[in-house]
Amino acid sequence: MTAPFPAARTGILILIDQAALSAGNFLTGLLLGRVCTPAEFGAYTLVFAAINGVSGIQNALIVTPLTVFGSAREGAPLRAYLGGSLANQAVLSFLIAAAGLVTAASLAVFSPESPWLGAFLGASAAVFFEQMQEFYRRVLLARIRPGGACLVDLAGTVLRLSLLGALAFAAKLNPAGAPVTARNAFLCIAAASAVSTAIGAFRIRTWIVRPVEHAVASARENWTFGRWSLASAGTVAVSMQVYPWVLATLHGAKTVAILGACQALVFVSNPVMNALGNFYGPFLAKSASVGGPGGLADATRRYLYTTAVLVGGLLLLLVLARDPLLFYAYSGKYDGHGLLVALLATSTVLYALGRPLAVALNAIHRPDLLFRTQFMALVVGTAIAWPLVRAYGPAGVAIGHIVTNACMLAVRGTVLSRAAASSRSVGVRAQPENSGSRTL
Repeated sequence: MTAPFPAARTGILILIDQAALSAGNFLTGLLLGRVCTPAEFGAYTLVFAAINGVSGIQNALIVTPLTVFGSAREGAPLRAYLGGSLANQAVLSFLIAAAGLVTAASLAVFSPESPWLGAFLGASAAVFFEQMQEFYRRVLLARIRPGGACLVDLAGTVLRLSLLGALAFAAKLNPAGAPVTARNAFLCIAAASAVSTAIGAFRIRTWIVRPVEHAVASARENWTFGRWSLASAGTVAVSMQVYPWVLATLHGAKTVAILGACQALVFVSNPVMNALGNFYGPFLAKSASVGGPGGLADATRRYLYTTAVLVGGLLLLLVLARDPLLFYAYSGKYDGHGLLVALLATSTVLYALGRPLAVALNAIHRPDLLFRTQFMALVVGTAIAWPLVRAYGPAGVAIGHIVTNACMLAVRGTVLSRAAASSRSVGVRAQPENSGSRTL
């Protein structure tokens, strides 16, 4: 049984949880940028980007199926699924950490003086515990336990910043000693995530049964669902690279800097979008399982309305204040690009409105349809990228995103309507027939 949290309290806790993660990453980068040498900070930045890249594998193969299956099931089937998924996550995290160690060993042989060597050594520990922390966090969110998720992430963020602060303070007290390195920074992150992992494991200790015994069944189920999510993630990753490279090719790196500066302002809406996904994802999966197409439609409409109000309202305020924000954020360096901010904000609203439809497609177990809509967007965006960017520069990037996101929104809505209608006759089964057993 999911926890009986009032909606407002749940939403606030999930927003706090997302804010803790975002603030932790932001402050970590800010602190290391101040205390690390340029070479060490560059190594940290590149290896951190690599960690974010491989996290897409976890999101596709573990997190997305977990949100759908873990939200809809109860009792013994839930415990079996979570146990098997825990084993899957542990194996995946171990393999990714091992890949980091192999990379570090290769650097030790061929480039022993590289600052990346220490970064990969520390990151191998960090990526294992960060992914395990994310697994427990997602289980708690899927079961509507936002308080537990908040505890896991707040503990990790506070401990991470405390350890990094202590490291920086020690380096300041002894300037002749070793500076703060990427390896030590990643080891601090690993230690903090290990504590958060222990907290998460304790919080759900009664929800897991015989992980090894159920590992194969959960892996098969997660792969059947997650392979399409992995394909979608790959498609999105490719589509995100098309426009910046076309812009750089046609107009030079300075125009990419203009685009990046304006995008950074629009990205203020990302924590809100992520929090809404964490809030509504489990509810849509549960609604599809219990209420069928009608329940899913009601939940999806609420998700759409909330997204329009919160994300749309936030970006509207941003657009109204775009010129002074550009001036104060960048000391006048990017003045005169307020129109670009407005265009990017419009594109972001369209993208945000498409996310509830994507979650709904996952909720009725049709990630294959979601992949097809993502692939369609990639084809359309690629086809119009060159002429738009050549004619309008950075504004052409924003116009291309507007066209692509509008097309994807329309197609995704049509696909979802047809898929939901067809599911009415076969039923949306998110849990086995024996799911009437004792609930959590």
